[in-house]
Amino acid sequence: MRWRFKMMLPGEGIKKGLHKLPAEDIETLVWNNAKVPGDVYIDLWKAGVIDDLHFGRNSVKAQWVQQYEWWYALQFSVTEGVENQMVDIVFESVDYGCEVWLNGHYLGKHEGVFSKFSFNVNEYLRIHKWDFLKERNMLVVKLDTPPQVNAFVAGKKTPWFGDYWRDITPIGIVGPVKMVRTGNVPFTDVYAHTKLNKNGSADVNMEITVENTTNQPKEITFEGSLNG
Repeated sequence: MRWRFKMMLPGEGIKKGLHKLPAEDIETLVWNNAKVPGDVYIDLWKAGVIDDLHFGRNSVKAQWVQQYEWWYALQFSVTEGVENQMVDIVFESVDYGCEVWLNGHYLGKHEGVFSKFSFNVNEYLRIHKWDFLKERNMLVVKLDTPPQVNAFVAGKKTPWFGDYWRDITPIGIVGPVKMVRTGNVPFTDVYAHTKLNKNGSADVNMEITVENTTNQPKEITFEGSLNG
């Protein structure tokens, strides 16, 4: 429950400067607690703002939720240097569209709940070995108001319907958020093509994508192992 969240009218969060909150500020401590991975409705229910959507007609009374932006914030510390490393903040899944800032710096936007995305944050991290204020970082995520008309997003998004759910569109940071450190020549993808043979053996072909983030050529040796 280290995350916090806040409701804002569409467009008002940026006008009020939520994306530029100082990393060491205590502003978000008065926001509501949030859980990531999770979703806005569950966080609101736990905060006592809405009633359990699975009971009676409570989902109808909660339809106002999808008319607002939802701002999520996480403060964290970094005490180890990142020399000769690449540091990415990786989002496994956000439902449905979002924009992201780190320490007031705009990282970018993303749309689509089924695709993972990431941002490199080397130049934006605040790092200090012992000073608590100087090592603090503020990650801010603005969740856009969810689409209301299924046809406008080519069938990728739809309200929930059922015996209890009525016209409620999901919204939230529904997958884990990670900070990933690698060397400056990281693997961006590893995939194994496997074929089982009739004699019980298998043929395995590895497909590896590697990115050289430096401006110098590199000679790389790959070692692989199979277990099981």
